[in-house]
Amino acid sequence: MAKLPPPPWFDIKTGAPTEPFRAWLQTFQNDAGTTSINSGAAIRQAEAAAAAAQAAADAAAQAAADAAAQAAFSAAAAPMSLLKQISGAGGATTASTTVTPTGGTGPYTYAWALVSGDMFTVNNPTAATTSFTTTLTTGQDKGAVYRCTVTDSLLATATCTVSVTASEIS
Repeated sequence: MAKLPPPPWFDIKTGAPTEPFRAWLQTFQNDAGTTSINSGAAIRQAEAAAAAAQAAADAAAQAAADAAAQAAFSAAAAPMSLLKQISGAGGATTASTTVTPTGGTGPYTYAWALVSGDMFTVNNPTAATTSFTTTLTTGQDKGAVYRCTVTDSLLATATCTVSVTASEIS
């Protein structure tokens, strides 16, 4: 039997077999010992084989595209460092930082976690944009590093970190 020609096997607009595919069908039928172009079983078998091959090629192309998108998946925070200074003991809330993913496949989820240092309250622990709050006593400084893990819809992850500092300066 002749080798199956490369895709596409059917015209996208009309749905009709392309000329290379028609020629292959004719060769297939000749190899099978038939002479009629309308040999139903042979044509259906060939069309099914072509459709399966096209589906496999499409799936492989999508998998390659997904892999390329995941390879380039990253996240960055802006700003990367937050400082809040207060005069007198009390609560200190930083300005906000926002994490922006690049690549991957949306939608995205966000999870903030303490990496090291003092505990702050993450005001929006599952959001791209958050601020941090702590309570300070007179003369106290607190500092921490927080990590945001971004997960895309294909469960790939990217991370970035933010430095958080709060100081009582009276």
